[in-house]
Amino acid sequence: MSKTSILKAAIVAGVAAAVARPEVAADKSAVPEIAESVAAKIEPVIEYAANAEPWYQSNVTWGAIMTIIASAGTIGGLLQSGVTDGEAYATAAGALIGAAWTLYGRWVAKRPLGR
Repeated sequence: MSKTSILKAAIVAGVAAAVARPEVAADKSAVPEIAESVAAKIEPVIEYAANAEPWYQSNVTWGAIMTIIASAGTIGGLLQSGVTDGEAYATAAGALIGAAWTLYGRWVAKRPLGR
């Protein structure tokens, strides 16, 4: 069963339970339409909160990829220019390692920090 179908089943059950209460002024025939509307609005919010979006939709992933490209370009430029200053290489290598670590953390994370 897909994540979407699990989410929709839970929403349908919740809406049906609410509509079944006598104090709720809604018809039971409206349950599917209400549940579909709620699911459409809440699914992207849950996906984002759970870090479940595809990798190519992650701002963290793209930021890290751009940092890796820029750092690799910096190291390549230093090598091509014949720079021997170790501090310059260490700075670029630190950014490269940090970005790689960010990608690793983003791809293996199962939940946001603090949860």
